[in-house]
Amino acid sequence: MNDKQFKELNKKLDIITRLLAQSLLKDIKYQKEKILILSSIGYKALEIADLLSTTTNTVYVTLSEAKRDGIIS
Repeated sequence: MNDKQFKELNKKLDIITRLLAQSLLKDIKYQKEKILILSSIGYKALEIADLLSTTTNTVYVTLSEAKRDGIIS
């Protein structure tokens, strides 16, 4: 596999994972819950912010508050 093919495959995988994440969250009402779910399945703050059309600061604050409140470790 050459570099061009790898980049194209990576782009397609990114689209698929985004669609799956959106499908997973479609019935979740609150952004906080969405952030916690995405974080729990391994998404990084920047990726979560991008998926939810919010800022990384919002994601960091939500995760920090959840840790403080003992919701996540």
